[in-house]
Amino acid sequence: MKKYFIIIMIALVLLISGCGKREDSKIDLPNPYEGSEGLVVEFIEGAPPDEVLMSRGGVGNDFPIAVRIRNNGAVDVDNYWFALAVEEPKLSVSGSHEDFGGNLVGKETSISGGMTVIETTATAQPIERDPEEDAVEVKKLSAAITATICYNYKTKHSASVCLDAEPYRLNPGEDVCEMAPEDFVNQGAPVAITRVEPSVVESNGNILPRFKIFVKNIGTGLIVNTGAAPYNAEGVCAGTTFTRENKVFNYMSSISARIGNTYLDCGPPTLKLTDDDANNFFLCEAGPSLAILRGRGSFTTELALELNYGYTESISKVISIQELIE
Repeated sequence: MKKYFIIIMIALVLLISGCGKREDSKIDLPNPYEGSEGLVVEFIEGAPPDEVLMSRGGVGNDFPIAVRIRNNGAVDVDNYWFALAVEEPKLSVSGSHEDFGGNLVGKETSISGGMTVIETTATAQPIERDPEEDAVEVKKLSAAITATICYNYKTKHSASVCLDAEPYRLNPGEDVCEMAPEDFVNQGAPVAITRVEPSVVESNGNILPRFKIFVKNIGTGLIVNTGAAPYNAEGVCAGTTFTRENKVFNYMSSISARIGNTYLDCGPPTLKLTDDDANNFFLCEAGPSLAILRGRGSFTTELALELNYGYTESISKVISIQELIE
């Protein structure tokens, strides 16, 4: 009997320890709607090289440029634009502006976002030398190569908000929640919804929900308006010259907000983002179909938000063009 008892106890110990190991090995998967990046661009090592050697009086010297573009954000990109620029007249680049229609999917819980590599060729022209210059002296130039990515992107966020038709009543009773601002950090995109301030307003006898939606550029690039060409992301990479009146950089003109299947009216039509975060908000108000009954008390509801905007950012690398002494 003791033998069977010992066997049963050993089996129980193994079962309990096995369950403990499975619990310890639980994996916390990353949330794709976290982070402050959309498309990111980087030079592949050695392309361009740190130094390009030129023979005196020779022909131009070709060298590679390769750029990796990755979608580190949460939403897909259907098309994007890419541009290369050089500041030194001695450098020329083939394919300096191109339109890419390939899809770069956004990151998911266990899958990285889409990635592609763009390759092209640059040419360094021979360094001109004055006949009276010292032939022994080695001439050297520095030149910056800049890669720019332009694209349209979205920020999506769903917020649980509290609403109250009579927030200032003397006897609030047993409220479900308190109607108060909610702060947020990021949503897997370079532009973030940072704050939602709920309130109610009376209109024609109806109590209607109203929200201030605060937005902020938390990425390393610039927000671009989604207007008609060329005053948009495509125009930026095409090298279009803009004036302040064109309202291109740091302007947003598209936000949607809905409760259930009902969309709210949002404004202004175009929001100019400034350094003062307190002024960077859209105002969204519900229509009569979402009116709140007096006496209902406080309650929570889901507010679905979506920002649409263009975005651009650049990286640069300085290379050295040097004479080769033969």
